[in-house]
Amino acid sequence: MWSGVLQDVQYAVRTLWRSPGFTLASLLTLAVGIGANAAIFSVTYAVLLKPLPYDEPDGLVELLESNNRGGVMAVAWPNFLDWHEEARSYEGMAAYTVGRSTVLGADRPIRTAIASVSEDFWSVFRLAPAQGRFLGPAEHTTTDPSAVVVGHSFWQNELGSVPIDDVVLEVSGRRVQVVGVMPPDFDFPSGAEVWGAAEPHGNTSRTSHNWRVVARMNGTTSFEVAEEEIDALTKVIVLQEPDADPDFLATGADATPLRERLVGGSRTPLLLLLGAACLVLLVACTNIASTLLARGTTRARELAIRSSLGAERGRIVRQLLTESVVLATVGGLAGIALAVGLTRLLRVIGPASLPRLDEVAVDARVLLFASAVAAGAALLFGLYPALRLTRDGDSDALRGGRGNTLGHRGPIWRILVGTEVALALVLLAGSGLLVRSFQQILAEDIGVDGDDVAAVEVSLSRLKYETEYDQARWYTELLAELEASPAVRSAGLLSERPAGGTLPNGRLELDGDLTKTTIAGYVVASSGAFEAFDIPLLRGRLFGPQDGPDDAHVVVVSEGFANATWPGEDPIGKQVTGGGMDNFWEDRMFATV
Repeated sequence: MWSGVLQDVQYAVRTLWRSPGFTLASLLTLAVGIGANAAIFSVTYAVLLKPLPYDEPDGLVELLESNNRGGVMAVAWPNFLDWHEEARSYEGMAAYTVGRSTVLGADRPIRTAIASVSEDFWSVFRLAPAQGRFLGPAEHTTTDPSAVVVGHSFWQNELGSVPIDDVVLEVSGRRVQVVGVMPPDFDFPSGAEVWGAAEPHGNTSRTSHNWRVVARMNGTTSFEVAEEEIDALTKVIVLQEPDADPDFLATGADATPLRERLVGGSRTPLLLLLGAACLVLLVACTNIASTLLARGTTRARELAIRSSLGAERGRIVRQLLTESVVLATVGGLAGIALAVGLTRLLRVIGPASLPRLDEVAVDARVLLFASAVAAGAALLFGLYPALRLTRDGDSDALRGGRGNTLGHRGPIWRILVGTEVALALVLLAGSGLLVRSFQQILAEDIGVDGDDVAAVEVSLSRLKYETEYDQARWYTELLAELEASPAVRSAGLLSERPAGGTLPNGRLELDGDLTKTTIAGYVVASSGAFEAFDIPLLRGRLFGPQDGPDDAHVVVVSEGFANATWPGEDPIGKQVTGGGMDNFWEDRMFATV
């Protein structure tokens, strides 16, 4: 049997070699179809199917608060403390937040993500340090953070894998001792490379929502019961603040499995992409099947002669299927090579919003998937042509006729061609809609001109620039140097980049009346920022040298805010406060528009 199989393979290779145009076109078609499926499956598996790299990850949930507008929001620190103390459906619960800061003391200054986590964080994830230890009760109760834990890759790449006993870093303006190294591949919150204690940053406000909470269920309570408990508990504890602003006070709680929270938003786009890739493969297989039927008219005499010499139909079918298998095997290998290149490219240029992007790779599972796809493709485009071309009644081929012409003229031929056209139209329409949506996104007016604008995140060391005046002087000197450069038209400062995400927001009092309020997002800015982004000034003036720290406070408002707050009125000269808990001016001082 094996001798016959080897003979079939050799004959198939010679046959395909004699038709280089058909062979090359088929291989390219299969490589694209199989490569696209393998690449997208590698992403789908890494994001949606691969287990989270934590102990018993199905027991982990993320807790957020719900508000009176029907949405969810981050958690207030006092609410988290009450949850932690009173909830019985969870064996552990930890609050965390993450921000970016410059870390000094490594081989080079590096700006990276810094996570602040509460004491139960280490036990919730059931972690064991790769080096040293995690933060203990002393670090989690002090008001002066003095220790941090670093990520494994940070320890290797930035600290050179040195012993951590004497490693001191400057993080967020404080000198801290590195006491431990996270286990390899631990990545939570996503992108964090340094972990510090959260407790020193907690506050007493139930309307200050700055924390996310991850918890581990106790294993004996269902998810539904655990969610109901935390929701009911929240409704009770917020009653302790009858005078709190209802627009910023929690009305309940929302529990979501951690996997769903991390990857839920990516499920639909990835499944759509995988479906599109399957359509591409179906088009490819239909194309090759119809081509094989068409080629059958040139091979009808050959097949008839082999049959007349005693070859059984099954033997000829096996030979024809072997040609399809050889095509699918070579096309599959080319597709795998294409998938490797695509996944590497995706890790470089892929969207930062796609979770677990660094875990995307062509591994054994992807190779098995690609092999199954190739085998399925071989049967899909090879079986019917093989059976159709070896049907009985082709004696006219021996008499010089073409024979077997119904293989490409009958109803199956028309079905194949019609299917190919239909699938191609679906792909074409979908691609057109995708391109149009992308063009609309690019054409969306965000209110600023970002062309030729470079934005850089900067944070200053509090050890070197101790006071706000020291920091302000440094920024003033930086702006002066930038504006003196012939390559710079204008330069400015912004606490948040335009269209960069959610703005901090709060309640503002208006017109000198503490009972007249509104809610708005706010940004700290210098006048150069408006000029850099070509934001037009519609009325009044921008900030100037006369607006120093000891001068009367002024603000610039957007046209939308002015129309909503003072409809039909001139906003110039109106007054607002600094905004919610982040009040920029003491004693609820008003600033002039």
